[in-house]
Amino acid sequence: MRSSLGKIVSRVMSSRAVGLVRGRSGVYVGVLLIILFAGLYSPSFVNPNNLVDLVRRASYLGVVAIGQTFVILTGGVDLSVGETISLTELLITETTLSRSEMLLPAIALCLGVGIAIGLINGLAVTKLRLPPVVVTLATMMSLKGAYLLYSNAAPRGIAPVGLQFWAAGKLGGVIPGAAVIWGVVAIGAWLILAKTAFGRRLYATGGNPYASWISGVRTDMVVIMAYVAAGFTAALSGVLLAGFIRHGVLGAGTPYTMNSIAAAILGGATFAGARGTVGGTVGGVLFLTLLLSLLTVVGLPYSAKQIAQGLVILFVVLIYSRQRIREGG
Repeated sequence: MRSSLGKIVSRVMSSRAVGLVRGRSGVYVGVLLIILFAGLYSPSFVNPNNLVDLVRRASYLGVVAIGQTFVILTGGVDLSVGETISLTELLITETTLSRSEMLLPAIALCLGVGIAIGLINGLAVTKLRLPPVVVTLATMMSLKGAYLLYSNAAPRGIAPVGLQFWAAGKLGGVIPGAAVIWGVVAIGAWLILAKTAFGRRLYATGGNPYASWISGVRTDMVVIMAYVAAGFTAALSGVLLAGFIRHGVLGAGTPYTMNSIAAAILGGATFAGARGTVGGTVGGVLFLTLLLSLLTVVGLPYSAKQIAQGLVILFVVLIYSRQRIREGG
């Protein structure tokens, strides 16, 4: 069984190797081009302080995008991450009410809620054999109703000072605390995917679930754990976002659903599964954050920025798709 699994993983890895390298390098080339163009248009854009601030802003999306990548690697998608962020963003401000002594219990509560949401999604996808889009869409709608009911549509509370520091402050006055947390999550996720048996099984399950199953992989458990990872990172992102905003905001995490998917896709992942890396997703997050900032510098209104962002993502994905077709990937 182990040898069969090894062959499956080898085939999957070899078939996606060129695509992943291309995805990672391509998105980072895009990042550099945006920085270059923005620097020429507005020299203040490439000011070190501004670039550091952009990394901080990217961190909130970056954390949840990593969990989304785990799900996409299985051939699924999690549409509930945005509302998980919204729920935990409200939950931590209302349970702490700016009290520092309540911060750790509140964080544990939020992360537990995120894990539970991911577990429910994973069980519904694997045990009920329902499409991930349907399951997570239902979860998304339920969570929205839940946080509206919980907050009575009138959020209250202020995030504790300690959380505000880690979410919006800088360590030593230089390194954003949120970026440090994002880095820890990214390194941990990379180690899991690249160095552990679970990572190999995740790629194998996304590449060929039936062959993986007959080779002895507990594919249902692999998929469940991927959704748990998405729920966990969404909750962590909600906690960080609460520290940045400082108070509860209805629907604060809603934009992160599509942006987390877009970041993973820009980094080389595909909905077919088994394609994608943490490094690629990090690049996708930076690309989206820089693009949105550039469009702001140019002076486009919000509606135009949304249109431009969507067209750029569509253009990049179209290029990736054509290259894969030519290479038989």
